[in-house]
Amino acid sequence: MDKKLKEKLLSMSEEHFEKYIGFTEEKWRFIKAQLSNRELAAPAIVNSSAPLFCVKSLVSNTGKAGGEITIDQYLGRTLALIFGSYTCPIFRSHTKRINEVYRELRKEIAFLCIYVYEMHPLDGWMIPVNLKDDVIFNQPTTLAQRAAIANIWRTKQSISMDIALDDMNNTTDSLYAGSPERLYVINGNGIITYRSPEGPFDDSFVEEWYRYIKQELK
Repeated sequence: MDKKLKEKLLSMSEEHFEKYIGFTEEKWRFIKAQLSNRELAAPAIVNSSAPLFCVKSLVSNTGKAGGEITIDQYLGRTLALIFGSYTCPIFRSHTKRINEVYRELRKEIAFLCIYVYEMHPLDGWMIPVNLKDDVIFNQPTTLAQRAAIANIWRTKQSISMDIALDDMNNTTDSLYAGSPERLYVINGNGIITYRSPEGPFDDSFVEEWYRYIKQELK
């Protein structure tokens, strides 16, 4: 983005910013309705079997999509399952703590982050904080584009855990209502024992997720 345009946008009030980028109340209601409908339809709920998924791995040394990952691969182990995307500032703010949990428990349980569609892309619901943080991307239209952004996130935020890419139909996101961020714990029998609220916007839910993981280890 042009530096002068970026400075101009950051100097605007939130109302003028949204008007300038063409983000209307109608568009917000549409996004809110989509998220609400997805939330009601998603079969991934506590005490149910985790829905089957098949996603592509993110190959760390190439930043490209790799082989398939399925939930069946984790049967017999506790799985900490994470959903998010780089353009969600809440997800970015939680990454440090999620990394800490991973480093502490990675030898005892499995971790997987499924990278989903961008919540706040430049060509959609762009927000000022992403301009400040220089997290400026259009919504990917191909898996290769999604992989490239996921790899930038992996590098910028020092992610070591396994990362997978949801397909361009957002199939796994629909099953788990993952975007903009969601945290799950799935036991070794494939049963969901924890599901965070959508967001989750309160940092306390990251700690709650951590406690549920620890309970699985008792």
